[in-house]
Amino acid sequence: MKGNHEESPKPGDPRFAKVRNIVLGNNAVALESAAKQAKEMGFNSLLLSSYVSGEARHVGTVFASIARELMVRDKPVSKPAAILAGGETTVTVTGTGRGGRNGELALNAAFGLAGLEGVALASFGTDGIDGLSDSAGAIVDGLTIERAKEMGLNPLDFLRNNDSHNFFKQLNDLIYTGPTGTNVNDVIIMVGLTKS
Repeated sequence: MKGNHEESPKPGDPRFAKVRNIVLGNNAVALESAAKQAKEMGFNSLLLSSYVSGEARHVGTVFASIARELMVRDKPVSKPAAILAGGETTVTVTGTGRGGRNGELALNAAFGLAGLEGVALASFGTDGIDGLSDSAGAIVDGLTIERAKEMGLNPLDFLRNNDSHNFFKQLNDLIYTGPTGTNVNDVIIMVGLTKS
């Protein structure tokens, strides 16, 4: 069989002699910019990693542990603090709900943040889309689980059904940016304040 198009060029092809690829932005650049902005706002900034990966729920648990360390021991950076990370987690889908990796990360983190005062976590996709939803992600704090229960919601049921979008929609805790036209993975920002 004869193809209608010639074979794609291979490495070393002379057509590539004048080609230059320049990275204008990536997750690390986005995080560094956010850390700089947080510092200008008076926060002690700590950029943990731009290579976060793994199951979203597990990453949420790790961030909740870091939040406890921050609020109880003033570590790994002193308050007021902004702790940032990025990358791209995954979700093992077992339910039929609506949502994505950022909502799932935030929802699981909310369990570990329960009862903590002065701390909040936001997880969102830089493209403005979190999985099969119209939101970029969600924001949680130490009152998220309590607020949900007061509304008659069972957060664990939503997590089991991979339904973070509908959970956060009822709490009005979704992050909406609309499509951003760019994608440099996900961003996680946790803020811890000093007690007033």
